[in-house]
Amino acid sequence: MRSYTINIIPGYAADPSVRISQYDKNYPIYFTVMDGDAEKDLTDTTAYFSMLKPDGKKAYEECAISDGKVILFVTPQMSAAAGEGTANITITKGTKKESTSQFPFIIEAAAAPVDYSSDYEMNYYENVISRIESMMLDAADIQSYATAAAQSASAAQTSAAQAQAIAMDGARACFPVGTILMTTENVNPSTYIGGTWVALNDVFLLAASETHPAGETGGSEEVTLTVAQMPAHKHYTINMAHSEAGVSPDYKHTVARYDRANTSWSDCHYQLNGISNEANAGRSSTTGGGEAHPNMPPYLAVYTWKRTA
Repeated sequence: MRSYTINIIPGYAADPSVRISQYDKNYPIYFTVMDGDAEKDLTDTTAYFSMLKPDGKKAYEECAISDGKVILFVTPQMSAAAGEGTANITITKGTKKESTSQFPFIIEAAAAPVDYSSDYEMNYYENVISRIESMMLDAADIQSYATAAAQSASAAQTSAAQAQAIAMDGARACFPVGTILMTTENVNPSTYIGGTWVALNDVFLLAASETHPAGETGGSEEVTLTVAQMPAHKHYTINMAHSEAGVSPDYKHTVARYDRANTSWSDCHYQLNGISNEANAGRSSTTGGGEAHPNMPPYLAVYTWKRTA
């Protein structure tokens, strides 16, 4: 592949002068267009080639632009006369001329090509050459597209990683050490927030105060009441006693009894078990099992996590 560099700034010559052989045709010459020390942006531009040939005649050709380069296809008109000519490549954008580069265009003398035996043969070989050149351009385009796609994929992967890092930093800022998080999903928050989290199990949360400072623990799921914790109450009975010595076991004592259902008093009788001179205080029957009772309000169980680092 023949490749040259031309500069749109006066005083910068082509590097080197363009050289072709007499009678050359149907192959591309690639030009990198420079604007001083930087490549010129050829986006949305058109390039034209003009030439004052060694025989004093002029040649014109529209160029292609691909992958940031100007591509000129050599024609028989350009290479017909040997010697040194002067060429120009003009860059336009819309109707505005962007720049013109002038450079030597040298056609080295060569033997005339062998004539084809027929027009069919000539057309056949020219078509083969044209297809090869087209395939070369297509391959260059494919390589350019593949490179651009790889760069885009790499940039997307980098952007995704950066976005994930930013999101994780934001999550860490929103959930500092000491945060308590409750959820119905049994997933450790370290997997999506980061940091170190420990599970809190079988506890309620209580707002801290001077009475109950942060970090204090206590409470019980069940409780058994002591006598001191029972509410004050009364048993309806009266003192039943006798102090007569030698009273017969068959002797009946009459006492008053209060009927709470009917809110009235009535007489009842009892007998002592044996003869006794003791005073017998009236007692009610024993009841109750003394078991613990639940000490929890209605609740919804959730997974609770505390960040520790």
